[in-house]
Amino acid sequence: MKISFRVDQDDWFTSRVEDENYAVSMTANFDGFTPSNGMIRAYKWDEKEIKRVVESCNSLQEVMIFDYFSPALLLVPKTRGDSDTKALMKSLIEAANYINAEYLHFRHYSYFIRGLEAGKEVGDIFKYFLDSNLDTSLKEVLIDVADKKIIDIYNEIIKTSK
Repeated sequence: MKISFRVDQDDWFTSRVEDENYAVSMTANFDGFTPSNGMIRAYKWDEKEIKRVVESCNSLQEVMIFDYFSPALLLVPKTRGDSDTKALMKSLIEAANYINAEYLHFRHYSYFIRGLEAGKEVGDIFKYFLDSNLDTSLKEVLIDVADKKIIDIYNEIIKTSK
């Protein structure tokens, strides 16, 4: 599976992919102006429907699938550094496999504001994606990056795994 980074996000509202094998994963966090709120508006998804299930998504710590949206949406619970990253990643991959997604627009951690605990989560996520035993339909994961610390974490994971 290929991991790609996009640093210049000026076009992310307009660079939609309409392919049925494309999915977007975003965090169930709608407090203030968040990337999740922006994605809902950009794709013209039913905001009320998504926000109706946010509390359940967060309390259950389970990924929710909206595969009738275009592109498909995988809503992931918000974390505060105390979640089981491996369990959430397993749930995300299972959801992507369920809808047979080949491309995933990973809209998490675009803005790296929580410091060390988020750094550990991001590292754990990269390790999960890069696991050679990962059974997934995904061919590519596109990660939007506003803070280049995320790329530094990725490069460190790659360097230490060699």
